Amino acid sequence: MLKTSTVLEKASTVRPARLNILIDQCDPNAPEPGDIQAWQHMGDVGREIIDAPSREDVWNAAARAMGEVQARRWMKTAHPLLDSKSPNLGIEEDPTRVYELVLQMSTGAS
Repeated sequence: MLKTSTVLEKASTVRPARLNILIDQCDPNAPEPGDIQAWQHMGDVGREIIDAPSREDVWNAAARAMGEVQARRWMKTAHPLLDSKSPNLGIEEDPTRVYELVLQMSTGAS
């Protein structure tokens, strides 16, 4: 057992680990490649929702798009693109879909 550990210790000093070789070749001050810079500085395209919008997000968007009175009416009215459910009910199952409907209304792309 002692003989095996001695061989392993010598082997690790004779040939450095591959990760160490790669790290030694890296330049931490090297500039990022152009395609990475372009990706990081890309402008928004309008669909950058990462988390599902909250009920409040949907309401705020609807109120901005159509005013509070009309938004209240819209939230309670069945909509064919929500399987004939009202947006109030649709938010429970698919808040992103309801939010997208509001965004379409605000841009006129119904």
